[in-house]
Amino acid sequence: MKKISALIVKFKWLIVIFTIIIVALSSVGIVTLMRDGRINSDMISYLSDEFEMTKGLNFLRQNFGINADALVVVEGDVADEGLRQSVQRIKNFEGISQFIWVEDVEEMEGFSEYAQFLGDDVTINTDGLEAFLKHSIEGSGKYNYVLLILMDYSPSTKEANALYDDILSELGDRPYATSGMTATSKIMMEDTLRELPVYLIYAGIALVLVLLLVTKSFIEPLILLVSLGVSVLVNLGSNMVFPSISIISFALSSVLQLALTMDYAIFYMHIYRQKRLAADKIEATKKAIPSVASSIIASALTTMGGFAALFFMKFQLGADLAMVLMKGVLLSLVTVLVLQPVFVLLFDKLLLRTEHKELKLNVKPVAKLASKFGLVLIIAALAAVAPLYIGQSKLEYSYFETYSSEITTPQQQLAYELGNQMIIAVPLETKNGKSHQDFIAELSSDEKVSGVMSAFSAINISGEQMSELLDHPVYSHFFNSNMAGSYFKKVDMNGAQTWYTLYTLAIKGSTEDAAAISSYANISQIVDNYFENSYSSGMLVGVNDMKSVTPTDFLVVTLISVAVILVILMAIFRSIRKGLLLIFIIELGIWLNLTISFLFGQHLNFMIYIMISSIQLGCMVDYAILVANRFEEIKWQFTKARDAAVAATTQTFPAVAASAAVIIAACMSMYFVSDNLIIKQLTGMLARGAVISLVLILTLQTAIMPYFRRVKTYREMFAQLGYIIEKRNERIRLRISENNERTRQRIRNNNEKARARFQANNERIRQNNLRIRLNIKNNNALIRKRVRENNEKIRKFFKAAFGRNT
Repeated sequence: MKKISALIVKFKWLIVIFTIIIVALSSVGIVTLMRDGRINSDMISYLSDEFEMTKGLNFLRQNFGINADALVVVEGDVADEGLRQSVQRIKNFEGISQFIWVEDVEEMEGFSEYAQFLGDDVTINTDGLEAFLKHSIEGSGKYNYVLLILMDYSPSTKEANALYDDILSELGDRPYATSGMTATSKIMMEDTLRELPVYLIYAGIALVLVLLLVTKSFIEPLILLVSLGVSVLVNLGSNMVFPSISIISFALSSVLQLALTMDYAIFYMHIYRQKRLAADKIEATKKAIPSVASSIIASALTTMGGFAALFFMKFQLGADLAMVLMKGVLLSLVTVLVLQPVFVLLFDKLLLRTEHKELKLNVKPVAKLASKFGLVLIIAALAAVAPLYIGQSKLEYSYFETYSSEITTPQQQLAYELGNQMIIAVPLETKNGKSHQDFIAELSSDEKVSGVMSAFSAINISGEQMSELLDHPVYSHFFNSNMAGSYFKKVDMNGAQTWYTLYTLAIKGSTEDAAAISSYANISQIVDNYFENSYSSGMLVGVNDMKSVTPTDFLVVTLISVAVILVILMAIFRSIRKGLLLIFIIELGIWLNLTISFLFGQHLNFMIYIMISSIQLGCMVDYAILVANRFEEIKWQFTKARDAAVAATTQTFPAVAASAAVIIAACMSMYFVSDNLIIKQLTGMLARGAVISLVLILTLQTAIMPYFRRVKTYREMFAQLGYIIEKRNERIRLRISENNERTRQRIRNNNEKARARFQANNERIRQNNLRIRLNIKNNNALIRKRVRENNEKIRKFFKAAFGRNT
C-alpha cells in the first residue's frame, strides 16, 4: 500500500481527470437505463420458476398471449357513444392482444344459433358477465365500465408504459381508476423516480448537518459527500452492465451506499489529521492510506458478507439488491482509498483554515455503569433471547402491497377489488363428469370471491360439448372471431392437444389477510376436485407462494449471513468464542428491532423482514469490530478487564456514534419523503436498528468484553507476561532516566555556579586593570604638567639672570 499511496500522490491530477471521465460515462449509463426501460418495477418478475405464480404466468403467456394486463374502470352513461368510440380506437392500438368490455359479451348471444343443434340443455345467459363488466353507480344514473386489456408487452417495459399512457389519454377527462400488473409497475416506477431526487436532496442536507457536528472543518463534509457521491453515481451508472435492475435497488442503493460507507470516509479523515500533526500534507497522505486500508477493507468485507446472503433467497429481488449494494460498497472502498486522499491533498489549506470545534461525546459514566452491572445486563440479555425470538417470529408481513392509497371514488373501489383478481387456466375436461357450472357455484360460495367470469358463466354447456364445438369445422369460427375466443386455447400437453379455458375470480378486500389465505386453500381444493391439472396467477397466488417460502428464505439468509460474519470475526480475533459473543449481540439487536415492529402491530413487507437481518448485521458488525479491536489493543494496559472495556468503549464510541448518526439521518430523510412502503419500512427499520446498535454497543458489549480475556490462550498469557515485563522495564528506564536527569541538572547547576564565579573574578580583574590604567594615565598627566612647570621656571630664571638674549 505504501507504493500505491505514493502513486496516488504522484498522479493526483490524472486521477481527477479520470474521475471526471468516469462520472460522465456513469451519467450516460443512468440515462441509458431509464431510456431503454431497463429499470424493472415488476416485482412479480423476480419470482423464480418454482413458484406456482411463475408457472401460471408462463403458461398464460405461452398459450393465451397474456404478458401484461391493465384493468381500467371508467365512468360512463347508460348508452355512452363517446366511450364506445374511444373503446373502438383503443382496440386498434398496436400491442393489445385482447380487449374485453361489456359490449363484447353481447356478441356471445350469437352462440344461441349454434346451441340449438347441441340439445335443449345448452342455454345462453350473459347477465352475469354483463354485471361483472358494467356496474351501476348508486344515486348517479351512471355506470362504471370495466375494460379488461391484455398486452403483447411485459409489464415495466417502455412499450407497455407507452401503451398504457395512450389508453388513458384516449379516455380523456372521464373519472377512471386502474389496476393490474402494468398499472402497478408504472405507478411504482413513476412515483419512485419522482421521489428519488427529493429524498437525495433531503438526505444530502441531513448528512451535511450531521457531518458538521462530527467533523472538525466546515469544508470536510463537502469533501466526504463529493467523494462518496462519485462512487454512488458510478454505481448507478455501472448498472447498465446488467440486463435490468429493480426500481427498489435503483432507489435504495444510492442513499444506503452513502449511509453504510460514510464511516470509511470519516475514518480516513481521522487518520489523516493524526498524520498531519507530524508531517506535511504529502507525507501525511502517503502514511494515512496504508494505515486506514486494512481497517476499512475488513469493514467492507463484513458489510458485503452480510449482503451476500441475499443471493440465496428464492425471491430473486434479494439477489438484485445484493448485487447492486455489494458493488456500491466496493466502489466506495476504492473511492475512499484513491479519490478522497486526492481531494484532501488538494484542499489541505482550506481544511486547516475552516477548522471548528467538533461535538464531544462523553459516555464514560454510562460505560462505567454498564461495566459495574455487567453481569445483570448479560443475564437480562440471555433472558430476553426467547421472548425476542418468539416476538420476531410472530411478526405479520405483507407481500405485494407497495403503496398505501386512500380509496375515495367508486372507480377506485371497484378497481381495487377487480385488481385482486385470480386467473385460473383449466382443461375443459372435468373429473368424474362434474360440470363447469357446479365448479362456478362452488367458487362463488367462497366469502372472498365477489364474482366469477368465464365463458361457462354465460353458456350452460358441458366440457365435452364445448370441445366438440371448438374442433368443429363450421362452429369453431365463432370462437375465433369474438370474446369467446379469448377464453379457449388448444395446448400441447406432452404431445396431446388439449383445450384449456380461463376463469377470472374477483377477490374482495385484501389478498393478504387471514381470510384470503383460507380462501386460497379452499379455492385450490375446489380446483383440484374438478380438474387433473391447472395453472393460476394473481396476487392471491403470489401471496401464498411468498408466504410458503418466506420462513425458509429468512432462515437461510440469517444462517448464511451469520456464518459469513462469524468466519470474518474468527479471522480477525482468532477466537470462536469472541466471534460468537459479538454475533449474539448483533442478532439480539436484529430480533429486538423486529419485535418492536410486532409490538406496534406493524405489517412488515416480507422483503424487509428478510433484508433487515443481513443489512443491519452488516452495519452493526462494523461497530462491534471497532470497539472490540480497541479493547484487544489496550486490554493488557489495565489490571482489570472492566476498566479496559470502559476505556475501549469511551475512546471508540464517538466514531461509532458519528457513523450511526449518518445512517439515521440518511434513512429518516427517505422515510419521511417516500410513499413506497418497501423503501419507507426498510429505511425506518435501519434507522431504528442504528439506535438499537448504539445502545447495545454502549451497554451490552461493554459488559461482555471483559469476558473476552477470562480464559487466556498461551499466546495471550505470553503477551500479558511480555507486557508486564515491558512495563517493569519501562519503570526502571524511567527511574534511570530521572536519576540521570537529576545528575545532569546538578552538573549543569555546578557549571553554572563556576561560570558565575569565573565571570565575577574576571570582572574584578578588569575593574582593577581599569583603575591601574586610569592611575597611570593620571600620574603621566601630572608628571607632564610638573615637567612643563619646571621648564617654565627654568626659562624664567635664565631670562632674569642673563637677559633677554640669553
